Amino acid sequence: MCSLIQIFYLRVFIMINIKFMFTFCFPDFIYDVHIIHCSIDWDWLRLNLLPIIERDYGLKCFLSHRDLKAGKPVVENIADAVTDSKSTIVVFSRNFMASRWCQIELDLAKSEHIERGTNRAIAIRIDDVSTSHFPKFLKVVDYSSLVTGKDCYTKVIKALL
Repeated sequence: MCSLIQIFYLRVFIMINIKFMFTFCFPDFIYDVHIIHCSIDWDWLRLNLLPIIERDYGLKCFLSHRDLKAGKPVVENIADAVTDSKSTIVVFSRNFMASRWCQIELDLAKSEHIERGTNRAIAIRIDDVSTSHFPKFLKVVDYSSLVTGKDCYTKVIKALL
């Protein structure tokens, strides 16, 4: 049986290795992750995902409402963010499906991943939106499985590598 100290050090080791992979394997990117979400889902994102991704794993995230450059058209800002990010996380919800801006952002991300020949994109489903609406290029994780899973966010991060 592992002691709590061993489990703690194992988790720290995993987090350091993940940050190392993002930093040194993909040096030409400004952001580790571009997070696409509907503004209505901001509270969920702020309380559930961001603390783990940014604080615990130390990844640099682009969020459109926080990191847009002033004086630049929104679509141009988003296109730059997609290009400047190694990976994409989509916070998938009914709100997301109802937002035209979210669809534009998703289309830009899909085009970029196709152009790069990579598929470092994942969707986290946070409500009961039908999986039939999921774009085929996204790996899907239900938030409920993250809450109950052991070291749950590690599988999200690994899916982005």
